Amino acid sequence: MDLQIRENEYYEDEIDIYELIKAVIKHKRIVLYSIVISLLISVVGAIYIQKTTPKYLEMKIKLTPYPNINLILPDNLLLKDENVKSLFSIEEVNKKFLEKNLESVHNRNSLESKRNFLKNIIESKNISSKNNTGSEYLIRVKIFSNDSERKISEEILVKYLEILKKENDILDNKRSEKEFIEKRIEIIEKNTHDLEVLINTSLSGDETIKTIGENDLENYLNFKYPTLFFKKRQLEEFYTLYLNKLLEFEKMNSHKSVERLSDIYIVEEKSKWALFLGGGLVLGVIIGIFMVFIMEFIEGYRRRYL
Repeated sequence: MDLQIRENEYYEDEIDIYELIKAVIKHKRIVLYSIVISLLISVVGAIYIQKTTPKYLEMKIKLTPYPNINLILPDNLLLKDENVKSLFSIEEVNKKFLEKNLESVHNRNSLESKRNFLKNIIESKNISSKNNTGSEYLIRVKIFSNDSERKISEEILVKYLEILKKENDILDNKRSEKEFIEKRIEIIEKNTHDLEVLINTSLSGDETIKTIGENDLENYLNFKYPTLFFKKRQLEEFYTLYLNKLLEFEKMNSHKSVERLSDIYIVEEKSKWALFLGGGLVLGVIIGIFMVFIMEFIEGYRRRYL
């Protein structure tokens, strides 16, 4: 008899799924209100997420190194103070920076703060494949919230590419060396001309020269005029050396260290507004059912003990 009572008590305490569904249907308004309120909050949050999801202007470039010369990579471009100042020559960039640092006079005058500001809006990523010659990079600039026509961001991107090309202009970096070689060639050509005049003058009264063939002329000069012959040979060697250097500079001039591979295009980061909205809906259902359980618990408690 005692065992039968305990079994009945056990079954009375079991959770009846049908009773729970019946309770949810009974208090369906509470569940519905919970879902509506959660959805409204989720819609507001989703709109905010959608509006604050960053958009970028992107462009693909290619860096092709020249033998024995190191290139400045996009990742290191902002390490140079001159490049930071050059980007801040864009009026709108400076304006945005000042707006962000209205209360801090130190930050407004700090070059490091300006550098960090640029790092937050300019990104570069190496997207090279193993089979490519050179390195391909994706350069992206964050679009400011009030830059609806994307003019500011585009100006930053164009300026950034211009600075990168200038930093990797091989010939520009060796311009002083090229000018020196060009001057040396001019001097050698003049000295060679003067030496030829001197040699011709020395040989004009030499009757022996008439009996010597053209192939033996250099040997004769080396024998009779060793100093002139040595100077002539030396000038020829220097001229060949500097001329080859000059030709190498011309080759550098035709080399493109930085190439633009694509037009500027707009990209929006994947927004999580749909996930946020769906989560709000599920949360509303869960909260509504939980509130129904609480109400049923309170009603049951009152029936039994009050």
